[in-house]
Amino acid sequence: MNYASLTFGSSAWVTGTLGEIGMSGVENSLVLDANDRPHLASVDQYSHNGDIRYAYWDGAAWQAEWVELDGYSGYFGQPNPSLALDAEQDVHMAFYNDTGLVYGYRDALGWHTENVPSVGVEDHSSAALAIGADGYPRIAHSLDNASLAYSYLDGGGWHTDILTNTGAAAVDMMLDADGYAHISYVSGGLRYAYEDITGWHFEKVPRVSNRPAPKPIELKIPTSTPRAERITDPYKYPIKTPWEQDYTVSPELQREVSG
Repeated sequence: MNYASLTFGSSAWVTGTLGEIGMSGVENSLVLDANDRPHLASVDQYSHNGDIRYAYWDGAAWQAEWVELDGYSGYFGQPNPSLALDAEQDVHMAFYNDTGLVYGYRDALGWHTENVPSVGVEDHSSAALAIGADGYPRIAHSLDNASLAYSYLDGGGWHTDILTNTGAAAVDMMLDADGYAHISYVSGGLRYAYEDITGWHFEKVPRVSNRPAPKPIELKIPTSTPRAERITDPYKYPIKTPWEQDYTVSPELQREVSG
């Protein structure tokens, strides 16, 4: 696993590896603290049990520790950790294990975790964590029935609201200055959900394109390879088209190739 940083005003990236502290690097989550020091959560790519490792830069060296060991009994576990810091710079994390969605936080005694009660089956594909000014966690996550869920903790315990059942993937979330959640997710395109004093609101983000009109395509076929192979083996002889548009071979060309 590698880490790269760019100092303000500099044009040179500084890179390093975290392999020596056991960070193998898949499903990563990164946040910066008030001193611009990085904190990372990562899933051990050499383990099939959903082992999660946490690392941070203390100003002189990287430090690392395990958060969850053997979180999955199966081969295809997807912990998908999401990391966040509170106002006191304490570390919080949301992730999945065999039991479902889990919330954890770190203090002087180590890591403490608890299950987030769910109103449905978690699809283990996407969760986003944010910490409010009150220190309580908020988690946006997706369920197996294509629902977008929003779970939050307060003095009365955990609460979960189903925001939409039209599909939700690639969930991300931030809180504004008033503590209201803003969520982006994918459901037939990029969508945006936000809450205010009146409740939740949903929008589809319009697709904006300033792409130039595609140029005419000139199909060039090498003379040193069989004609049929040139068309039927695009991996060996790829034909690049602008903006990934779909083009079909004309009947005349098809007859020429087959002939």
